[in-house]
Amino acid sequence: MIFHAHSYFSLRYGLLSPEDIVLWAKNQADTLNETVHILLADINNVSGATNFLKEAAKYQNVIPHLGVEIKNNDETLYLLIATSHLGFANMTQFMSQYLLQQIPFPVIAPLLNDVRAIYPFHKVVGLSPKDIPNHALIGVTQPDLRKLRLSPWKNASKRLLAYHKATFRNHDDFHTHTLLRCVNHNCLITKLKPNSTGLPTDLFCNISDLIDAFSDTPILLHNAQNQLENTSWTFDFNVPQNKKTFTQNADQDYRMLKELAFEGLKYRYPNYTYETTKRLEKEMQLICELGFTAYFLINWDICRFAEEQGFFHIGRGSGANSMVAYCLKITDVDPIDLDLYFERFINPYRSSPPDFDIDFSWQDRDKVTAYIMQKYGPHNVALVGTYNTFQSNAVVRELGKVYGLPKAEIDSLLERPTYYGEANFEEFSTNSDSIYSTPGIGLRNRDWK
Repeated sequence: MIFHAHSYFSLRYGLLSPEDIVLWAKNQADTLNETVHILLADINNVSGATNFLKEAAKYQNVIPHLGVEIKNNDETLYLLIATSHLGFANMTQFMSQYLLQQIPFPVIAPLLNDVRAIYPFHKVVGLSPKDIPNHALIGVTQPDLRKLRLSPWKNASKRLLAYHKATFRNHDDFHTHTLLRCVNHNCLITKLKPNSTGLPTDLFCNISDLIDAFSDTPILLHNAQNQLENTSWTFDFNVPQNKKTFTQNADQDYRMLKELAFEGLKYRYPNYTYETTKRLEKEMQLICELGFTAYFLINWDICRFAEEQGFFHIGRGSGANSMVAYCLKITDVDPIDLDLYFERFINPYRSSPPDFDIDFSWQDRDKVTAYIMQKYGPHNVALVGTYNTFQSNAVVRELGKVYGLPKAEIDSLLERPTYYGEANFEEFSTNSDSIYSTPGIGLRNRDWK
């Protein structure tokens, strides 16, 4: 069974966290006393991938799979499933190409290495199997079984899979989902089109019940199982992914760091002492032993470019504890004068790279980013993304607009000191049958029991 789950990274669509989805799968596996395959495929993004894989790694009876549901506006085109790291890279590259250009996705799924494409049955029910690429598979849901008996696809059983999409736990979840879709479309609840929401049957139901529903078509279950076998993979989250060298040679990197640091020592400390030199050498030795030499040189290079361009910048964070960073002009905080301990920044027990926060003016930031992209290549540089979530005031304002309340009435609600008091939140969160309730979008129950 291809059990396809949405998380709340399907923005203004899904409701559950990737961790909650894995926990649900674990409970199902415990009940069935066998392993459960679970596919996380959010809409046009893979933002929940790391959380999903990390959580799934905690349970031996949960086998995670990653994919993406490709949509143009509210129309689902197909589902892509990555069967390896290469497939995940190909899938995300395909997505990025269209999202960055802000153009519609192609109606026919591309042929990508280590990526499988699954079309929903309702998209092909009126077509002949010859009209769909041979590499494409067809996902058949429980309601589709009746249509399948009268469709030419019944003779193409090798390409058909048992498939189920899960977004909600219950009716309350579906109602909250409807409100989120209204927010997404900026429309009144009475104006929301039916095809803008998921189906009320897109539930996290018992897998055993789904398997029973396909008992008359075991070939669909068999095909789905074949597609899932040996296609689960994960990332190694314990291996640093940063650039290993700056000059393509580790020894040359260290010589360069040492040269730049001693040059900066003369600039920062015109009357430097033996103790000052000793600390600088101690820091450089530890930086080299932990493999962070290239990391320091990369940050030095960024600051060097900014200085040459006349861009004002401030280096901060725990990097301010480092004398090497001070001598390289990454930071302007003198750790000797302020008696800052380097070991708080880097020590032999630290495996993750140190922390540098370099602030630039909004007028110069794009030019610095462009320089980094150009020097290291767009495939080796990534921007950090953040997600804005609905807080209390935003929930009231958005729901007020969904229900057509005038702005004055919404403002009046917000002026009431107890409209979202702790007692009200607790009242909604104690309902064990519901994760979400309309007045508290974003509130989750404490467990799945």
